[in-house]
Amino acid sequence: MTPRTLKSCLLLSLGLTLSACSSVTVPPPGGFQPPSARYKEQWRPQLHYTPARNWMNDPNGMVYHDGEYHLFYQYNPFGIKWGHMSWGHAVSRDLVHWEELPVAIPEAEDIAIFSGSVVVDKNNTSGFGTTTSPPLVALFTGARHSDGNQSQYLAYSLDRGRTWTRYGTAPVLDIGSKESRDPKVFWHAPTSKWIMVFARATDHKVAFYGSTNLKNWTYLSDFGPLGAGTGPGDLWEVPDLIQLPVDGNTANQKWVMLLSINGGTLWGGSGMQYYTGSFNGTTFTPDPLPAVNEPTGTLYADFEGSTYGSWTVTGTAFGSGPARGTLANQQTVTGYRGTGLVNSYLGGDVSTGTLTSPDFVITKPYISFLIGGGDHPGETALNLIVDGKVVRSATGRNEEQLRWSAFDVTALQGKTARLQVKDSHTGQWGHINVDQILQSDNAFTEQDNRVLWADFGRDFYAASTFDNHPTGDKVWIGWMSNWQYANNVPTYPWRSAMSLVRKLSLKSTPEGVRLAQEPVAALGTKRAATVRFSNLPLSQVRQGLINAGVRGKTLDVVLEVDTSGTGSVGLKFHQGGPEETVLQYNPITQKLSLDRIRSGDSSFDAGLSEVHVATLRNTGTLKLRVVLDTSSIEVFAQDGKLVFTDILLSSPGSDGMEIYSSSGDPLVKTFEVHELKSIWNP
Repeated sequence: MTPRTLKSCLLLSLGLTLSACSSVTVPPPGGFQPPSARYKEQWRPQLHYTPARNWMNDPNGMVYHDGEYHLFYQYNPFGIKWGHMSWGHAVSRDLVHWEELPVAIPEAEDIAIFSGSVVVDKNNTSGFGTTTSPPLVALFTGARHSDGNQSQYLAYSLDRGRTWTRYGTAPVLDIGSKESRDPKVFWHAPTSKWIMVFARATDHKVAFYGSTNLKNWTYLSDFGPLGAGTGPGDLWEVPDLIQLPVDGNTANQKWVMLLSINGGTLWGGSGMQYYTGSFNGTTFTPDPLPAVNEPTGTLYADFEGSTYGSWTVTGTAFGSGPARGTLANQQTVTGYRGTGLVNSYLGGDVSTGTLTSPDFVITKPYISFLIGGGDHPGETALNLIVDGKVVRSATGRNEEQLRWSAFDVTALQGKTARLQVKDSHTGQWGHINVDQILQSDNAFTEQDNRVLWADFGRDFYAASTFDNHPTGDKVWIGWMSNWQYANNVPTYPWRSAMSLVRKLSLKSTPEGVRLAQEPVAALGTKRAATVRFSNLPLSQVRQGLINAGVRGKTLDVVLEVDTSGTGSVGLKFHQGGPEETVLQYNPITQKLSLDRIRSGDSSFDAGLSEVHVATLRNTGTLKLRVVLDTSSIEVFAQDGKLVFTDILLSSPGSDGMEIYSSSGDPLVKTFEVHELKSIWNP
């Protein structure tokens, strides 16, 4: 197929505005319905949208119009890594099956097309269409290559999103910033105006602007900084603001600010947080954050002395005794207790070494500690060593603020252990900060307690909602990757996938009002072969799976199991040889964990070999829905009030699954395993 040539009338070069159009050559799209053979490569998702080829990241401009759901997205038409940002385009009639279309808005000579949103201008406030044939209007960030400026531009479509016309040559909103991006626009009926929210990324703020015509914008307010992602180097991106009823009660509605952050997450790299609150057409007022509850227990080390005492030092990074706060040429260190702490910045990031405690007996279910510094798993780390092996490990978040974290050592109580503070990383953020180590009965990480996370996995980012949904539902889709390793995931000829489309709701919990997510109902149309068990001991269900020969890489699993006992219960997926991905709930510690240490290929980044853990209140019954694809897992616990999204790169033959308990034989109330057919072969 010969390349297409698209016209671009938005060119800003070296600060000069050009009136002439310029040709930008873009390779052809992957085709309207991808050939089935093309979509059978190793790790190619069979349930999630991917372009036929090349790089994809943030979803953009999701909107319903004239019987179609539109998904635009950040796309590189020329390669498999981030660059040449343009808007890719796909459409769907059910939010499950997708049809890839040609590039919608290509990069101009000096303008990269960053994230944004699309609205249906039903009242033709912009004047681009009519009320009987309303235009689609896109607001997006144009990032100038020449000077780094990021401003908000406008384009519109009169043919169902197939072609787009740029509005003029100048942005509709320019605040003179290199870090202002990702506009989300919606109509606010009570004040009869359009609202735009966008991220002031490095200021850790969301800006609010208003307009009556989508072309002229007036400043309203700012929100932030608040919550996570507010440290040096952290970025706020892709905000969205929606209104949802609480427990389905339309008389009790809250506004929800959805926000992506790159840096400052619990797990490293990028992630998503949210805030509930109110919005009056000008200002978003968040609900009060939960109080910080610091762990209490038996103090093991506070590093307040002039030496490390009986701890053993190697290398040069730690010196002969605890640091007294910030070291020479270091950014200001905060969050430690007293006057002393472990700080391996002595001599800068290039120094290395270890600091190892004497042996001690683990007497309580948690070891809590303050930790900061570099985000380099295994290299800048606090390690717990039992029988000569590292059994727990924590790292920093590329910030100098120390935050509470903890090891769950319930299963290790009575064991003899050592703690090791390790610094073997000599590059940027090649240091570790530790303080206030104690054995405790309960553990609260500060961010767990004060931040509402939309997803506790590593691979859910830049999610945003579809505008103009035909039923009024709020549904969203996210980018299923993490900026820590996205450019290096070894898939070909595409890189990155979208999450499943999920319906959002607000539900009351003992902890407060929380966001809940569930896959859209249309996913059920892909269910094929099904195995069901009900009201049986887990041991019988386990044997039943074996007898039925249940295997598969694309599954929809529903589990409801009694958790009134003391034993952990779990599921194993993508089993084969040494490979497996383990989802486990411990009713005593009330922790749900997703272990992908042995999930498959993690050679390109150590961040894939880890366990993700979240607190989940034990109600006596654990309810799970797990959607498994060839290279991902999405977990929806307790009706979607807690979610994990992770990519998995298992070997072709790793398709086994298992249900298990660590002790006892709990009652399985419901267990369903549905094979899912490919969306590319309907």
